[in-house]
Amino acid sequence: MMNRPASSLDRPVSTSPPPPRGRPVVLVVLTLTLVGVVAAAALANRARTPRGQIVMPAGMTPQPGATPEPVAATQLVVSESPSASVVAGVTTDPPKLFVPHSIAAPKPGRPAVLRGLIDHVESVTVNGSGVVVEPGAFTAEINDDAAGVKVVAVGLDGSSIEVDVPFGPDRVVADPAHETVAVHVALDDLRNPARWLPILEMAANGHINAVQIDVKDETGQVGYASAVPLAALIGAVDPTYDPATLIQQLHDLDVKVVGRVVCFLDPRFGAWAWASSRPDLVVQDATGAALANGYGAAAFVNVAQPEVRQYLWDLTSEAIALGFDEILYDYVRRPEGNAVGMRFPGLTTSPTVAVARFVRDSAAIIEPTDARFGVSVFGISASRPDEIGQDISLIAPHVDFLAPMLYPALWGDGEYGVERPWKTPGLIVDRALTDFHHVTAGSGAEIVPWLQDFDAGRFKYGEAQVREQIDAARWQGTNGYLIWNPNSVYDAAALDRVFPRTPPVPEGGVAVTDG
Repeated sequence: MMNRPASSLDRPVSTSPPPPRGRPVVLVVLTLTLVGVVAAAALANRARTPRGQIVMPAGMTPQPGATPEPVAATQLVVSESPSASVVAGVTTDPPKLFVPHSIAAPKPGRPAVLRGLIDHVESVTVNGSGVVVEPGAFTAEINDDAAGVKVVAVGLDGSSIEVDVPFGPDRVVADPAHETVAVHVALDDLRNPARWLPILEMAANGHINAVQIDVKDETGQVGYASAVPLAALIGAVDPTYDPATLIQQLHDLDVKVVGRVVCFLDPRFGAWAWASSRPDLVVQDATGAALANGYGAAAFVNVAQPEVRQYLWDLTSEAIALGFDEILYDYVRRPEGNAVGMRFPGLTTSPTVAVARFVRDSAAIIEPTDARFGVSVFGISASRPDEIGQDISLIAPHVDFLAPMLYPALWGDGEYGVERPWKTPGLIVDRALTDFHHVTAGSGAEIVPWLQDFDAGRFKYGEAQVREQIDAARWQGTNGYLIWNPNSVYDAAALDRVFPRTPPVPEGGVAVTDG
C-alpha cells in the first residue's frame, strides 16, 4: 500500500472550500443521528446501483469462457443489429460498448470527458464527430453543455450500435447503507494480541464497522490455507488465520470483513514464474529481463496473461465463498516508471486499458454473489491515469466503490496548490476528493478513501491529523473511509463512536495456525 505518487500536477487548483478543521457539534450530532438509523441495515442491504451500460446487438448473450463479461453487473442496452456476421470468411463478433450511465457536464475551461471500453469496434462517433479510438477504448471531449451525448460505434462486422450518455451531477451521491469505516490489519498482526485486541475493542465500542484483512498481501502471501492449486504450487500459502473463525468473530460484533487482494505486485508468483521458465508471466524491461524496481526483481506479474488473471479470480471466488463481505483489489496497476521501458508479453492494448478490462471482467465474477467490489487507486489517478495505469473513468463503472489512497505524507509538495500536503492533511484530502467526485460521477461507484494514521519521517501523525482527514472526507460526502497503518496500530480517539454496538469485547485473540 505504500505507493508514492508523483509530485507534478498540471491541473487547476480546486476551488472547493477548505474542510472544517475542528469537530463541529452539529456535524457530530447529524452523523450520529444518521448512522444510528441506518447502521442496523448496513450489512444486510447490499443492493447494487447500476454501474454502467453494456451496448451490444439485440439477441446476443455473452457466453461463458476464459474472459467473463459483466452482464449482470451493468444495465444491458441493445440495438437491432445482427448477432454476428462473416467478414472475408472470418466470423466476427458483434461490437460492444461499456460506458457510464452519465458524466459530469462541461464547464468553462473544463470539457466533459467520456471514456469507454470497446470490444470488436472499428470506429466511434460522439454527436456525429469522430473521436480518439485506441485498442480497447475510446475518448471523447464534449464542450457543448446544451447537447446530449450520443455515442455510435461501428463494429468490425459492419453493424452499428448507439447509446445516449446524459449529463448528470458532478458529484457522487453517497449511500449511507453502505458506509464503511474500517482499519487495515496486517497478516502478522493477527497473531499478536497486543495489535488485534485493540481493534476488536474499537469494533465493540462502535468506532469502526469494518475490518480489512489480507487475502493476499504485498509479498504474495496468501494468509490462510487456500485450496487454490496455483497458490500452493508457487509457495504462496502461509496460513496466519482461520477464515471461518476470524470472520465469525467479526460478524458477531456486527462488523463486516473486507478481503484485500493485492493483484499485480506479487514477488512470490513472479520469482516462481521466472525460475520456472515462464518469463511471459512477469513484467519485463526493454531488454527482456525481469523488471527490477523498488519492490525487487520480477516483483510485478503480467496483466496480459490469462494465468495471472485466473489466479486472482480463483482467490477472489474462494474468499467470497469463505464469507468475506467485500473484496478490495489493490495494486491493480502497472509498475511505476515510464511504460515505454516495460514489456508485457501478450499485451494487445495499453497497460491502462488492460487494467480496466481486468477490473471489468473481475466484476462479472463478483456480481452474482452478495459481496461488494472495490479497487484501491493512486491519489494521482483522477488527473494523471497513465502514470500508473489506473484510468478512473474506465474502472469506476465496474465497481461498487473506489478507494483512492490519499495519504498526505505521500503527496509531493505543491500538489493541488498545497504547499506542504503532509503538514495540512485535511486540505490535500479535500482537494483530491473534489477531482475524484468529478471523474467518478455517473459511474455508480461510491468513494471510500484510504486515510493516513502513520508517521512518515517528516511529520508525526496523531489524533489531530487523523481527525483532519476524516473531517475532509465527511465534508466531501464520501461513503466512509479506510485507515492505514502498516503496523496495525490506530488512534481510536480520532474516530467518533458512531456505530451502535452491544456485544462485549471477545476474550482472547483470533484463532491462528502454527504455520
